[in-house]
Amino acid sequence: MLNQYLRDLKQDFLCITQKDEAVLKEFLSLMCLLAEATSRTQSQNGPSISMAAPSIIVIYFDLKNELKNCVYTSSLCKRLIQSLIERFGGMLEYFDIQLPTNLKKKEMSDLYKDKIFLLTPFLDANFKLNWISSSILSDAVKTRLCENIKKMICELAVQLHQEHNPSTTNEKGGGDKIDIGGEKNIDDADNIFKHKRKSLFSYCSLNEKKKSKLVDARLQVEAEIFQYLQDDSKGHILDQRSSYPLLYELAIKLLSVPATSAPVERVFSHSGFLMRTQRASLTKTMLSKLTFFKCNFHLLL
Repeated sequence: MLNQYLRDLKQDFLCITQKDEAVLKEFLSLMCLLAEATSRTQSQNGPSISMAAPSIIVIYFDLKNELKNCVYTSSLCKRLIQSLIERFGGMLEYFDIQLPTNLKKKEMSDLYKDKIFLLTPFLDANFKLNWISSSILSDAVKTRLCENIKKMICELAVQLHQEHNPSTTNEKGGGDKIDIGGEKNIDDADNIFKHKRKSLFSYCSLNEKKKSKLVDARLQVEAEIFQYLQDDSKGHILDQRSSYPLLYELAIKLLSVPATSAPVERVFSHSGFLMRTQRASLTKTMLSKLTFFKCNFHLLL
């Protein structure tokens, strides 16, 4: 229809050829997942950090597959893959993906080694461990990742429970803590709490109650993890506090991290709407309060 309209206007040179159509189709195929990821991770009404790792792994393998079929846009596809590795290479290392050794990573690449990107999808009922099991990673990598994620979730939930309930702290309480953004390898999940704190009376039973409380907390978390993975409902874990109390505490802590700066930029936009030329004498304190009320007005309804 567009070509016919252009011919009627005697603008034949603007008509879309078969090659142009093929190029556009390839371009759309390359960019559609990137566009969807951009839109979804800018969400404001739900957790977005949990979408980061599942999105990256799907986009990476999709681009690798598209590269095999590209005829006109292969150079663009290669550049997208290179840019993805440069920016998110730290995250891709968790999946045993062989990255080019001569490729220069960007400074932010190491930031994506943060384990929060692996833990938050588990706490999102839309992903759990399905984003790993349904990927085209090898079975060995899938098994290793799933087991390590469950172990780290368990240790973090117990650790957070101890922080909220100091009375349950035992001799391990002063040992190594899980550093969500630390340098410890994910394969070391078994050894995170390996070192024990010294005790004055290790030969007697003064600490038996504390040990028992720790074991109870660990068993409770393990039971919650098992039940959570068996639960087929799509209800979000943040809406099921009574069913998963310890996982809920961890979800509140981790899923509150935004995946992008879009929510913050929206706050700046609200401030810009308030600070107009006609209100140039508005003080920064009043502007701050008005912005706060504007952005949180829904909480009062």
